[in-house]
Amino acid sequence: MSDNEKIHSVVTPEEVAMLNGTGKKERPTGVDPGFRYRHMAMVFILLIILARLLFFPDLLRFDLHLPECMGDMSSYFQLRGAFSLALTVIYYFSYVKDWHYPRVAMIISSLSFAGIVSDFFNIFRFIQGALPAVVILLVLARFVLIYCLFLNSVRDNRAPPMPRHFFS
Repeated sequence: MSDNEKIHSVVTPEEVAMLNGTGKKERPTGVDPGFRYRHMAMVFILLIILARLLFFPDLLRFDLHLPECMGDMSSYFQLRGAFSLALTVIYYFSYVKDWHYPRVAMIISSLSFAGIVSDFFNIFRFIQGALPAVVILLVLARFVLIYCLFLNSVRDNRAPPMPRHFFS
């Protein structure tokens, strides 16, 4: 291009609308639509698990049929709930602000998997009698949560573009 053409370039109205951000917003190609559904599933599961851990630890101890020799486990369950809440806040902050999201998501999915394994060795092996259906559902819900966390950490390159929202 000559200097004369650079000076007298014409910008079309569509280009002006795109530059100003008033044009039609289209979803970028390559975005994983499952992020939103996985986030909604994670929030739903987390609300159930956190409510049981933080507010009803005695009910959880009753559901697990733990022996009397283990003592009062309510402080342990509440501590696990507080830890899970802290990890949830860090995960969603990382997602919304795009603050090292791939690393944070992988670390939290690894910690979640380590948590369910440690619960097996610390809690689930002491269950006496038949395993209640509530406990089986909670364990399956935790595996679904770990799967969603892992899938989001692996597909971080297909995450929705910035600015992100809580459920985007």
